[in-house]
Amino acid sequence: MTDQRLTLNVTSSLSLSTANREKSLEEVLSEHIVKAIELLRAKNIKVAFAESCTGGLLSHKWTEIAGVSDVFWGGIVSYSNESKKVFLDVPDEVFKKHGAVSEPCASAMSLGLLNKIRSQLITEEIKLENFLVASITGVAGPAGGSEFKPVGTVAISVMSVQFAFNNNWNMNVNFEKNYTNSFFQQFNTEQYKAELESLNFSQRKWIQYQSAIQVMKQILEFLEN
Repeated sequence: MTDQRLTLNVTSSLSLSTANREKSLEEVLSEHIVKAIELLRAKNIKVAFAESCTGGLLSHKWTEIAGVSDVFWGGIVSYSNESKKVFLDVPDEVFKKHGAVSEPCASAMSLGLLNKIRSQLITEEIKLENFLVASITGVAGPAGGSEFKPVGTVAISVMSVQFAFNNNWNMNVNFEKNYTNSFFQQFNTEQYKAELESLNFSQRKWIQYQSAIQVMKQILEFLEN
């Protein structure tokens, strides 16, 4: 395995999906996971996650489904910068140049997880080529945002030995001041507020679920191609 193979990047411009608005975010995420499990089994691939702003949400939702140990390898919650260094070997230079909420950091988290998996593989029956890893890092709020990286800025990375997808976007949500910003203008505001109330969804939880859904969309894109 070489660095060249591990750093192939494919970038794309994403927008939040407005499909399935009649379904809750939890239902949409669960449906994506169920579909991914079927594809992973068919292709003999295992998945692993490195999560920051989602705090283990993806891993938790995967393990709600019985019998996924054949395709779900595990996950690491690396919330602080120090934990990203310790558990995922994210270089200091990444934080200094780009910050924790950036495509380079998300990529470094994925690469670090792949390297951790490689160091632990002890059987020839399981190869690194059979692993797909994903990472999420972002500002889920309600505090911690800045002018250039406001609350809702999230970077994700999906990576295998021969594939990497990286994307950085800004959800830019402000529930208190503006329900009709660039993302909410696509929704029925009253219907969406009702969903928030019924699910007890905060701004933070909404961002975490949208982040997880975006990761699953990219995993499915990879598996379906």
